[in-house]
Parts: sequence; C-alpha cells; structure tokens
Amino acid sequence: MFDRTAPGLVANCVSWANSSPDDFGNAVLANCLVEGGWPGIGNFSADPMFADVGLENYRLGPGSPAIDAGDNAALPTDVTDLDDDGDFIELVPVDLDSNPRRLDDPLTVDTGLGKVPVIDIGAYEFASTGSTCLADCDASGALNVDDIDCFVAGFLAGDLAAADCDGNGTINIDDIDCFVNAFLAGCP
Repeated sequence: MFDRTAPGLVANCVSWANSSPDDFGNAVLANCLVEGGWPGIGNFSADPMFADVGLENYRLGPGSPAIDAGDNAALPTDVTDLDDDGDFIELVPVDLDSNPRRLDDPLTVDTGLGKVPVIDIGAYEFASTGSTCLADCDASGALNVDDIDCFVAGFLAGDLAAADCDGNGTINIDDIDCFVNAFLAGCP
C-alpha cells in the first residue's frame, strides 16, 4: 500500500516552468502536476492555467486541471497552535492566501482522492466562480424555494459545497446567517 504520509513525499504540488528533474532529489511525488511529467501515483502533466503568470499570480484560473484534483489524505490533520490562554487548538489547513483548503468548485469534476470537497493541487485553493450569488445553492441562476431546500439538505448532511456559505471550511450557525442574508439580498 502507498503511504501518503511517508517522509520525503511531495504531494499536491505544481511544478511548472521552473524546475528540472534534478530539483526533486530523492523525493517521491504523488498527485502533482509536473511539466513534462514525473513518475508516481496520480502525477500528470498539463497546463495548470495559472491566473496570470506575467504578474506572478500563480493562483489557479478557471478550468485548471489542478482544481479538485489533489489527495485529501496528504493534507495534514494534526495542525495545532496555542490560543491566547496557552491551550492547544486545532487549525484548519489553509493555502498561501490563508483561505481554507478543500473548497469545492461546482463547475469542476472532482478527479482527486477523498471525500468531497477535494483539495486543489498547488499552493492556492481555487476561488469558485460556479455562481456569483451565494444564495443560489442549486446554481440554477434563480432564487427560489429549491435553493432553501438545497441549503438545508446540505447543512444537515454536513456538505461543505452546499452549505459552507461563508467559505471557512466548517458548517455552523454563521453559514445560516450568511445564506439568509444572501437570499434576502437577491442575486445580481
């Protein structure tokens, strides 16, 4: 069996236009997007479709094959820190913009490993453009009772894609407030 937590493992990374095979040394790569390809489980070579390389914006652009294509098991689960009282607290893994990892893009088929939402490959989680309206839960383009049903069902099932209205990686009362406020404001 493949050990996703082995030392020397590099997982869920993008290496594009900046590396040669020697750059990886003895590391084992898994679920990585590597220019020119690289042996290993889940590795592939395709244009990552960065937002704007010229401006050094290496966030994933819409339609990137790296969206929802990582391996959730390679994401650290024991990330802790100390709160103001000196007590240990568990942190939600975040990307380089401090946004939570594992945000689903409803317009992208999940090709990675693990329960939805699947982590993106690369340093930044893609900010979904599936719907510009937070209250349009079913992405139909119109607000109606179906969106309320969609949100409630997602909330009760713990479905981050349907009910994490505020995008913080957890489902709680704040998501209900977010959804109600967005629904009452209407869609642009």
